Amino acid sequence: MKALLLYSKASGRRDFSRYLSYAHKELDPVFEVLDTVCPDTREEAYEVEKNAYKNYDVLIIAGGDGTFNNAINAVMENEARPVIGYINNGTLGDAGRLFGITKSIKKSIKTIKRMNVKPCDIGKITVEGTSKYFSYMAAVGAYSDISYKTKRWKKGLGKFSYYWAAFKALFKKVAIKYEIFEEKGTAGFIMVLNGPYVGGFKVNKLGKRDDGLLDLFVSRGKMFNGLCSYATKKNVYMKTSEHLEILVKGDNLTWCIDGEEFLSGNAIIDTEKHAIRALFK
Repeated sequence: MKALLLYSKASGRRDFSRYLSYAHKELDPVFEVLDTVCPDTREEAYEVEKNAYKNYDVLIIAGGDGTFNNAINAVMENEARPVIGYINNGTLGDAGRLFGITKSIKKSIKTIKRMNVKPCDIGKITVEGTSKYFSYMAAVGAYSDISYKTKRWKKGLGKFSYYWAAFKALFKKVAIKYEIFEEKGTAGFIMVLNGPYVGGFKVNKLGKRDDGLLDLFVSRGKMFNGLCSYATKKNVYMKTSEHLEILVKGDNLTWCIDGEEFLSGNAIIDTEKHAIRALFK
């Protein structure tokens, strides 16, 4: 079995190159071949990941949520896809939590060594005719832009940069007029989750990564853009479906997918059931 380990220079927490010798020591006995590459740009990484299936059985990604999202979109271009392994080196690490992987690099590598392969769903969002895939979240409205707007200074402050940005967003009123299925109203923010975690918190306790369904949360409460509503779920509209059509009007309508900035406007969101196979804890 052949594997390719791709790591990012731009990940939010630490320089993974310091762990390369340890990774090879632990993983070389597992694979017939273990090659390593560190692309200079996201575009270069995308091309490597898209074509990895031609020469490798396993593609191991070391980086943050953005690095992982880039890899998912690359491998989804082909029907033939390598098994995905993930070394969680991000700031909050929500993508890794899908597979039970903590932010410990050594524990992530132990997970890969177990070679416990299971299927995982992937979400697909289409806005204005353009589609992109996400592993754990698509969101719009208040708080949804925190990740990509704090990229410049999260290196120094880590996860606290997100929490400070979230604190400031508490007091910036956002009102989105939405229409989803039979539900109409005004919301502070809207989230579509594939799995339990977002922002480092277990928001969706019953969420599953392999049931072919997405979980919709519409925050309709007024205080702090509806954030407090999650304590009781009283002012939160929830729906589980494999297909969502979300019509939105108002300000701050740029969709965020896996912490990355996408497009603004109405969205069609679907589940790609068991789209990838990944290495789980």
